[in-house]
Amino acid sequence: MNLPLSYVSYISYTFHTSAVSAADQPQRHHQATPDHGYGYHTTPHHTEPHLPAEAAPPLPSFPMPDLIPAEVAFETIGYFTPSSKAIKGITTKETTVLDTVRPDGTHLTLKICIVASGKYGLPMTSDLDYYRALLKILDDTLAREGHITEPISLPTKTLLRYAGKAAGTAARREVKDWIRRSHATVIEGFFYLAEKGDYIEIGEEPLFPRYRLRGQQLDTGEVADSNYVWLASWFRSNYLHHHLRPIDLALHQRLRKPLSKSLLPLLEIGWYAAKGQPYTKSYHDLCHAFLLKEHRYLAHITRQLDPAHQELAQERVLAHWTYRHATKGRDWLITYYPGEKFAEEQHARATRRQLATHIAHRAQPRTAAPHTRRDRVPPLLAEILAVCGDRQNQAAYQKVIREYPEGLLWMALAETRYAAREARITKNKGAYFMETVKQLARLRAADPETSQAETLPGEETVSATSTAVPARDDPPAAPASVARGQPRAATAAQEAAQASAQEQRELEAAQQQTQARVAEVLAALAPEQRQALEERAKALVPLREADFGYHITLHFTREDLASQEYLGFDRWPRLVEQVRACSRDAADDVVLQSCRLEAILDDVLVVSVPTAAGKARLTERYLSLLEELAHTAEPRGRLRVLVREARPA
Repeated sequence: MNLPLSYVSYISYTFHTSAVSAADQPQRHHQATPDHGYGYHTTPHHTEPHLPAEAAPPLPSFPMPDLIPAEVAFETIGYFTPSSKAIKGITTKETTVLDTVRPDGTHLTLKICIVASGKYGLPMTSDLDYYRALLKILDDTLAREGHITEPISLPTKTLLRYAGKAAGTAARREVKDWIRRSHATVIEGFFYLAEKGDYIEIGEEPLFPRYRLRGQQLDTGEVADSNYVWLASWFRSNYLHHHLRPIDLALHQRLRKPLSKSLLPLLEIGWYAAKGQPYTKSYHDLCHAFLLKEHRYLAHITRQLDPAHQELAQERVLAHWTYRHATKGRDWLITYYPGEKFAEEQHARATRRQLATHIAHRAQPRTAAPHTRRDRVPPLLAEILAVCGDRQNQAAYQKVIREYPEGLLWMALAETRYAAREARITKNKGAYFMETVKQLARLRAADPETSQAETLPGEETVSATSTAVPARDDPPAAPASVARGQPRAATAAQEAAQASAQEQRELEAAQQQTQARVAEVLAALAPEQRQALEERAKALVPLREADFGYHITLHFTREDLASQEYLGFDRWPRLVEQVRACSRDAADDVVLQSCRLEAILDDVLVVSVPTAAGKARLTERYLSLLEELAHTAEPRGRLRVLVREARPA
């Protein structure tokens, strides 16, 4: 049976599976029972699910998923085969990617063939480890540079670290063999291309059409200082068209059995196609897909498959599984029941989709998300670190907390969680969160009506003296004296809202101009100047390059240095230090610390503060001194103070 698979909201894809229809349900079920430690024999009564063996203790904890995007079509063609002695000498593998009936009644079958070289053989699960490392490097490159340029550098040490391999001579040889095998193994047949929305025929194009290993000569005549590869046109097209699905890299690294690693993507796709229901796979088709030796008796089948099943169950991927005879022939049907991990991901996806809908309409949800853990929500910084997966990089997030309202940050967190689950994040989660914060701030600035008092998602603010909130469509009658004063109050409120909206537009224009100027400066730098700026920025980043959050912090540090060294933004820190030297109260003043120089327009320094109350405090205490210092400095300047967040009067 072929299931049409609309794989999450960002792709639409038809995938051939070997799921079994209801017509194939057997009349009798069989239960697997122990047979003196040798295997299992069948008894003709209702089947009972196979549960994880008691000898395999559950893991004490499960690390936070390290989700990376994987190209969907490549995951489904059976490119990687579980390592075993049985595949030695096999160089060809064929997979049916589409088997359907056209509207006119004719039958359509599309296949793809993987043809390996006799020297290197078919790609195995050890190659899958390095392919997952490649996906991680692509994700990092896209986050760091915003695009993928070829050739792609694949440092051996980075590949080994992301593949979870220990460094050594054998591992380095494995890396070279993987690159050579990915070049020597060609793919021909029909492949789904997201750009066309249909299957296209490709002819003998490997995953890496070209490559250069470290030490080999490049086209420029230079000696390669790293491994370099060029991607196949079909892979690159689908990747850049976001034909992707999220995979848990940490989970893949924890799996040790080759069959477990091959089963994992098959089950995840099957359960999604079945909308979370149990997924049934023919044992014959499973053996064909993984090039396994096909056994006739259940005792041999369970001994062949159950070690991998147990490992997946230990990781909460698989709840249990059952075997039963097919209605026709001697085949066996294996039904896989999704574990807690899959259910949690589906629940989280639904919750994030609801929150994202509210964000799209620029409104916060009024009801609490169905997650009891929210009752014990930690501080905002801890929540940001948990969502972005970075327990070390706090400086960039602390800066965001100082500069943006809390409610907006909670909305950005909800959207980041949802996007990560749906694999819509082309950069890393931290960069996506930062960009979402900026976009939400611009939306609020453009629509003052959506700016509201800050509350946590799902919380409602009620006056301390009130016991109920009157319905909007049934307001209480106002006294006559109050009613007479309402038009004037309403007019004043409208004027305040208009003034606030004008400030927001002015601030947004200033921010856009600064971003454009910084981009122009960076683009105009000579290579040696750009390199020097990069080195200075790296020296200021307190993280290692391999740490999560490193590239986010480096990006902000690079822009800050460019604005200070080339646009004169270092003037504001000097002014603040002068104010602190003149006033003892200014040393620890929160409002002064939260001020930010947004732009320099001619001789006007555009400064922002988080709230209107902060602007009033700054104006009352320090503005006159700041203006005097700015006027006497070289070059002379004036100040324009704006509020970063519009609020209703």
